Amino acid sequence: MNQGTIEGHINAGCVVFMSAACSDQQKKDVMDCTLYTQLAASKRHSRFDAALDWRHTWLAALNRFGWAVRSHDSRSLPAAEVGRGTVWDWVDKQLPAFIPKSLFAEGAALATCSVKEHPDQPAVAMLNRQVIETSFEDPASGVSERKIALQLAVFEPTTGLGLMVLSFTTRQPSSAELLVEVFNPEEVRGNIEMAFYSARVMEIVYAQFREKINQALNDRRAGLIYTLQEVRDVQPQ
Repeated sequence: MNQGTIEGHINAGCVVFMSAACSDQQKKDVMDCTLYTQLAASKRHSRFDAALDWRHTWLAALNRFGWAVRSHDSRSLPAAEVGRGTVWDWVDKQLPAFIPKSLFAEGAALATCSVKEHPDQPAVAMLNRQVIETSFEDPASGVSERKIALQLAVFEPTTGLGLMVLSFTTRQPSSAELLVEVFNPEEVRGNIEMAFYSARVMEIVYAQFREKINQALNDRRAGLIYTLQEVRDVQPQ
């Protein structure tokens, strides 16, 4: 993969990959809608403790602001069925046909290499704050669990916006940054929840909100949107 063909960003709790073929306006629209709808959902529900309610509110916001969901699929999978792997491995195995697999693979490779080469970059720390909640199950023994609620997004002009939601709880002690950590299914509590959506912008609707959303995010972008740091050219796995 030539890094110039794709861009990677951390957008609050969502890792966003966009084809370099997108126009500047398309890129801005995608970044704004993915951030604004997350903030709207999080004002009403916890993405950790009320994941389904959070997702329904987020989807309603997407639709209200002009992003029509064309296809969707959801899975609730026993960890043993998913097997050992990274979040990229898990999602890739379940990826429906309406999510562009090549763009997802390029994004996964870019994010993995960026985090491995630059583990201390601000994007990584911010993502951790947004998508990981750690609590002690037994403070005396030090046993803890992590609730992980992660979004992924891919966008290119021909296929539109592909959205993925992944949530699970693990007792596995953190051994690496989230985007490169290999998870043991034996440490996962309950099922792994995944949902997939394909959406396209309805310009006639979104145009009514574009400037209002832009203004509402003016003071929020700096602390919630980071570009993944550059890496050497890599090949998708």
